[in-house]
Amino acid sequence: MLASWLRNTFRRARVEQDLDDEMQAYVDLVADEKSRAGMPAAEARRAALLEMGGIEQVKERVRDIRAGAWLEDFTRDLRSAVRSLLRRPAFTAVATVTLALGIGATTSIASLVYALFEAKLPLPEPDRLVRVFQTQPPQRDYYYWSYVDYAYFRDHARSFSHLAASYAAPLHFAYGGESAALYGGVASPNYFETLGVRPVAGRFFLPTEGSTPGKDQVAVISYALWRDRFGQEPDIAGRVIKLNGTAFTVIGVAPPELRGTEFGRNEMSVWILSSMFRVGYRYCDGLAPGCELVQPVGRLAPGVGIAQAQAELATLARQIEIASPNTNRGRGVMVLPARGAHPQRLEQEGETVRLLGVAVCLVLLIVCANLAGLLASRNLTRARETALRLSLGAGRSRVIRELLTESLPLGLVGGGLGIGVAVLFNQVVLRFYGGPHTYFTLALSPTVLAASTGVTLFTVLAFGLGPALRASRVDLLAILKSEGRSAASGRSRLRDALVVAQSALSLVLLVDASLLIRSLRHLYQGERFDPRQVVMMRLRPTLVGYDVARSRAFEAEVHRRLEATPGVVAASPASYAATWKSLMVTAWPPNRAPTDPEEAPRFPANRVGPRFFKVLGVRPLAGREFDERDVTGRPAVAIVNQALANRFWPAGNAVGQELVVAGVSTDVIGVVPDLEYRGAGRPADPFVYLSYWQADTSNAFAAESRTHVLVSGDPGVMLPRLRRVVAQVDPDVPINEEWTLVAFLGDQFRQVRLATTLLGYFGGFALLLSALGTYGMLSFRVTQRTHEIGVRMALGADRGRVSRQVLGRGIGLALAGFLIGSLGAWASVRLLGSMLYGVAAGDPVTIALAPLLLVGVAAAASYLPARRAARLDPLLALRHE
Repeated sequence: MLASWLRNTFRRARVEQDLDDEMQAYVDLVADEKSRAGMPAAEARRAALLEMGGIEQVKERVRDIRAGAWLEDFTRDLRSAVRSLLRRPAFTAVATVTLALGIGATTSIASLVYALFEAKLPLPEPDRLVRVFQTQPPQRDYYYWSYVDYAYFRDHARSFSHLAASYAAPLHFAYGGESAALYGGVASPNYFETLGVRPVAGRFFLPTEGSTPGKDQVAVISYALWRDRFGQEPDIAGRVIKLNGTAFTVIGVAPPELRGTEFGRNEMSVWILSSMFRVGYRYCDGLAPGCELVQPVGRLAPGVGIAQAQAELATLARQIEIASPNTNRGRGVMVLPARGAHPQRLEQEGETVRLLGVAVCLVLLIVCANLAGLLASRNLTRARETALRLSLGAGRSRVIRELLTESLPLGLVGGGLGIGVAVLFNQVVLRFYGGPHTYFTLALSPTVLAASTGVTLFTVLAFGLGPALRASRVDLLAILKSEGRSAASGRSRLRDALVVAQSALSLVLLVDASLLIRSLRHLYQGERFDPRQVVMMRLRPTLVGYDVARSRAFEAEVHRRLEATPGVVAASPASYAATWKSLMVTAWPPNRAPTDPEEAPRFPANRVGPRFFKVLGVRPLAGREFDERDVTGRPAVAIVNQALANRFWPAGNAVGQELVVAGVSTDVIGVVPDLEYRGAGRPADPFVYLSYWQADTSNAFAAESRTHVLVSGDPGVMLPRLRRVVAQVDPDVPINEEWTLVAFLGDQFRQVRLATTLLGYFGGFALLLSALGTYGMLSFRVTQRTHEIGVRMALGADRGRVSRQVLGRGIGLALAGFLIGSLGAWASVRLLGSMLYGVAAGDPVTIALAPLLLVGVAAAASYLPARRAARLDPLLALRHE
């Protein structure tokens, strides 16, 4: 079979000659038999040809069944399809661009899903790399381990050829008068060996280093830091840099592919040894039991699977629990492949990924409907040609195959352009997942490209098969007698249905996008506070060795200087950002003390300084803000939000009441509005604000602050000035998380921003396609019914009525789409879930505006065809064929 196919393909001339010789030999043989029977030679040859049925007809049947015939037919059909598309450049351009945008959006979302769930680290033998998490049932979170627990795993596990550990530490980098906030890894000595990488310059850590706490002040820098800060100087080894005020000697440079071990987490710029834990973390002893900081990463031994490693570490975890029940009671272990993002982040991203997946499927369906409508209209213009071919004996399957083949060049070109569109879309997505300190990549991996190819082929079949099947089912006699005019007479239910489908799907995307836009607008405006003129900086003096007393003095001096800076209205420290609920405290009125302390009510809280609510533009509903009186040594005070006041004192004033907070008797001095972002219909959580200057001084964390500054000018312009003010007090103190509060909110609600941006793009694209579909359908309808319109106008129909009929047709289809799409929109808003803030899923403004926009665009798209129909000259229209 293969030999025949090769011969028929590459020796076609010889094969054709042999076939011709065979046909002639057969005719000669039959003619000779008839001549011997007494028939004249000429008649005998004619009878032989009649008996055969025609030499060319027989040869065509032979060509259809010989090996490789399908490829020859396909090649011929493909050449014909390309010529047909080149003759219609406008149609081809619209179709390929439409397909490219649909395929590009789909491929980009596939890239995001792959990066989050399946992307492997760009390191040697990535399939053997695993991450080891701690579990604490019944919680589903994934926790880190203490360095002591990691060392026990490392020394006793046999499932790994190497097992390392690291902690992502915020570091204040200083060298040659320059400084920067970056993230570094506090790593075990075998970290680079475990990952299987080699240094670009210098060396990595030695096995003999890192055994003594506080010793071996050596560092390995990243390739990016070496390039950007040191100009790739070859003699980098031996340079001394400062990290959080401690001097380190650079010993080597990591390869460019090593930027971290978890997508979506901090990008590492420098690595120091685990013996220097206190440089990167000062809130507990990183080398002591119970200080759970490190993420073990291991390389499986040859022939060992994850299940085997899981079973072994589970046994070791039980041994650790028996030996250290105070710190490890109930601790479990989870071994996962080192690919994609952190598993806890995957749960957080699940809602966004599902929403974007549904949205891109809707876009793809709209693309298919649009292209199917274009092809259906084009096939109707060729109805007479198709009918003629069928009447001459062409099989229906042959016509369908040829028409479907014409969709293939569109798919190839549109799919190729779609890859370029996907690259552009990926840059948009990276704005939300990437960042100056975030390790995240979006690559068009072979898996993603294979998925894109599959989607392209599916799309080609989806938009090409329906019109091809419909075009092959024609009434031959009616079309051939009509001379083409009735080929599209009457309503085309297929084209109308496709326009309605586009309108319905567009409405779903418009409603979802509109709700998210309003939600994001509410987030940026603030929940009863004003974030627009606020700057936030995290001051971390403890990282450079400050004790609590010295840290407090530093914070006080910084705030005094900030408030004396021109352009600063007010400044206030806080333990956490204004919108966070990281700190939880027990609280109850003295007369409602719980019988069981374990069941005491717990509420989110924050420690804030004087003028904190002034910075946020919030006026207390009752009482006062914190001021300079509320410091250590004075009676403990608190400010509560309206929700907590209503809970404990629904009938009276909370100010002056007593509240037991974390076991301390505390006077309530003020009530503020509920400042918590929450979904529509969800009540606000009770919240407690405590005085920053009354925090427990034995807690090192209480000596740090996220300072909130209200400025009168541009917050982005003020940031460098405020940074210089802090540096004047002590240039070695790290400043992290420095940004405007608006930018912080954008990062905190990154999922809402991403969904809003992409659904906005998708909704606009869908609306455009819907308008093009309506315009194309009506324009084709007017063209095909030119003769009918001419007859009606000749019989007295006025131009306004003709115009209104065409316009009404377009608006009617849009209204039908609205009715169907309303059901889809009602179902789809459930996917938005927790992304809606300050707007309800059934928001009447959105419900009213989205359909109006859809119908308005449909009316605009219908105007030109209606105007064209009204301006037809009856005499020319009657002569139109």
